[in-house]
Amino acid sequence: MRYAVWWALVGCASEEQIQARWESFLDENTSCEVAEDCALVSPGCPLGCATAVRADAVDEAEELAARLIRQYEAGGRSCAYDCVAFEGVTCDAGRCALVPDQNGD
Repeated sequence: MRYAVWWALVGCASEEQIQARWESFLDENTSCEVAEDCALVSPGCPLGCATAVRADAVDEAEELAARLIRQYEAGGRSCAYDCVAFEGVTCDAGRCALVPDQNGD
C-alpha cells in the first residue's frame, strides 16, 4: 500500500519503469528460511507468468501487479505469452524460487 500514492502520481509508466518497480518489490519480498515461507504469485503480462514471493507478501504482490498492469495497459498497450508449468515454490539459498515442472507439462 505504501507505493500506491507514489505510483498514482506517476501516471502512465513505461514498460521498463513497470518492470523495475516489480523487480524492486521482488528484491524486498523473497527472503525465506524454509519452503513454507514462500508462495506462488501469477502476476501476468508484462510482469511474468509466475514468481515466488514470501507467503506474507502475496496480497501486496497481487495488488501491486494489478496496479502495474493497469498502468501498462493505460497507454493502449497489451501483451500475451505462453507460460511454462511450475510444480511449486521452494526456498533456495535464502530466496523464494520456482520449482520447474519435471514432467514437461
